[in-house]
Amino acid sequence: MDLDMRTASLGAIVTANSWTTDVFDAYGIDYCCRGSERLSDTCERLSIPLDLIADQLQSYVDHHASPRFSFDFWPIGLLASYIERKHHRYVKTQIPLLVNLFKEALHEPSEQMDILFEVKRVFWKAAEDLLDHIQREERILFPYLRKMEANEEGDIPFAAPHFGTVRHSIINLFREHEKEGIWLQQIRDITNNFSLPAQAGYWERLLFPQLAAFEQDMKTHLHLENNILFPKALAVAEKVGAGA
Repeated sequence: MDLDMRTASLGAIVTANSWTTDVFDAYGIDYCCRGSERLSDTCERLSIPLDLIADQLQSYVDHHASPRFSFDFWPIGLLASYIERKHHRYVKTQIPLLVNLFKEALHEPSEQMDILFEVKRVFWKAAEDLLDHIQREERILFPYLRKMEANEEGDIPFAAPHFGTVRHSIINLFREHEKEGIWLQQIRDITNNFSLPAQAGYWERLLFPQLAAFEQDMKTHLHLENNILFPKALAVAEKVGAGA
């Protein structure tokens, strides 16, 4: 990885080698919604020794030399389809499962019933917004990005999108992503990092690991859109005159 860890952005570090997310997760660093922030600025904001984490990142990269996937080299259309088929589909299937697990968990005795109710409140409202969000991506933005990419080398002026501009749409989606990052952190904080009490019930023991897995998938999902797909789309929109 030819990056200066100390001055590189979080998104650039993860994009270059996805194994580095393990280090960021260990420090509670938000690489998916703060991807444009430089590591040095992140460390200053969170009072983390810069040299310590930079060395750990470099060591991790040295021992995991081959990235899991080099998404940065994927075309826009392929990456959008991957996000839809892997991460959007995951959201659509997991939300009903989690809703049912919440219902069952709230019907059995628990030492932390107040915590369960609070997590349910946060999750149910967020899930509704998230489903609406990905539906708009799939029906409006992603199809336009595919057409835009197909015309990247064309000589015919490309029609501006009917939904305003690509830049405006992406800015709005990014703001919604920031809200999604906030409620994911709220759930982690409320559950004390998904900690289970010693006497946790059967359904509670099923629910918490599923919530943790949902959070991890969402972080990858948001990283792919915020730090790779959207910057690529903005660059092509500027090139083809698509109302960037």
